[in-house]
Amino acid sequence: MKKSIVKIPVVLAAVAATLSPLAHAEDPRLLVGGSLMRDESNLDEVVESIDPFIHASAPDAEWGTDLYVGVAFNQYFQARFGHRLFGDSETRIYSGKMEVEADGVYVALDGLMPVTERLSLGGTLGIQSVDVTLKVSDGYNGFKDDDDARDFFYGLRLQYLVTDQLAVTAAYHRYKFEIDANGVDDLEYDSVGIGAQYRF
Repeated sequence: MKKSIVKIPVVLAAVAATLSPLAHAEDPRLLVGGSLMRDESNLDEVVESIDPFIHASAPDAEWGTDLYVGVAFNQYFQARFGHRLFGDSETRIYSGKMEVEADGVYVALDGLMPVTERLSLGGTLGIQSVDVTLKVSDGYNGFKDDDDARDFFYGLRLQYLVTDQLAVTAAYHRYKFEIDANGVDDLEYDSVGIGAQYRF
């Protein structure tokens, strides 16, 4: 996990070097931003893949956060380095419950196409690292297991310029992480969110 954290800024620098010729006459601009994300996991499917005789309730979507800094190369491309805190997910099993907590850093590239002078639509491709904690309890006993994972994620992005510097954002992201256990389904998240972004 520590190695992946060290490599992410290197990847971001490489992306910046690759895209800099695309900036044309526009000067790259530093950006900061954040979003409130609604994360829905497949924790019930993960539980049932461990033991098909267990019936797990569908977990509710929970709130998470996305905070980042980055560089806007021009109106078409921007790179971001940030931290995702996924909303805690919980499923009921028998008289107990199973919970999952996940958070980690990422690097992402957004490709945007202007629709109007202020509105842009596009997509996101990134690499997300996560530390995952699984907890199982029945009110009397329980156990906790920690794991880490790293994988690509993708999504859709909308940006609306309120001013030349401030934008309102909306996004959808799809994540999939391989849990270190044989025969267990991948942990997946479908995330939608709204936030704000400021360009200096």
